[in-house]
Parts: sequence; structure tokens; C-alpha cells
Amino acid sequence: MSDLDIDYAELQSAVERLSRATDAFEDAGLDAHALADLTGHPRVAGKVRDFADNWDYHRGQLLQSMQTVLAGLQAIEETFREVDASLAKSVGEPSASAGPAGRAAGSTQGTPVGAPVP
Repeated sequence: MSDLDIDYAELQSAVERLSRATDAFEDAGLDAHALADLTGHPRVAGKVRDFADNWDYHRGQLLQSMQTVLAGLQAIEETFREVDASLAKSVGEPSASAGPAGRAAGSTQGTPVGAPVP
């Protein structure tokens, strides 16, 4: 039989880190067009506007990819917790995903999904 070890705390940490990064990218929409007017020179202002437009486009592309990965990580976590609970229920054991930080009381990191908890 193969073991599958899920570190729920690490998975949740990855979700939280990516969520914070996604939030930062959403908030990174500095209005460079307003700053362009402060340069005092039409050609420099034009270059700042070009950069801002390019950055907005590519930031949006990256943000969309980050949101896709975040949704995937969240789905993975939810699915593993559901499978773990279902397997534990089928063998009459407490789920490894129960309890604080995704660990059953007294469990250790690396407990195989559905495995008896020491």
C-alpha cells in the first residue's frame, strides 16, 4: 500500500502566502498617469505613460495567473481534507485534518491520509 503524506499546515501556509501576494498585486495599481504629468517634460511623461500602460497589462496577466494558482491550491486543500475525513470515517479513525492547524490531537507532521494517528 502506498502512503500519501499531506502537511496541512504547509499547504495552508502556501495558500495564505499566495493570497497575500495576490492582494499586493491587486493593490499595485499606482496611477502612473498622474505621476507622468509631474515629470515636467512631454517626452518623459509619454514614456512614463507607456510604461504604466505596459505594467498594468502585464500585472493584470500575472494577477490572473496567481488567482488561478490560488484557486487550485484552495481546491487541493479542500479536496484532501474531504478525502482524509471520508477515509478516516470509513475505517473508524479520527481524521488527520481535524483539529487545530489541520492536525488531529497528538498527530505528527507527515501522517498519511487516512492512516491511524499515533
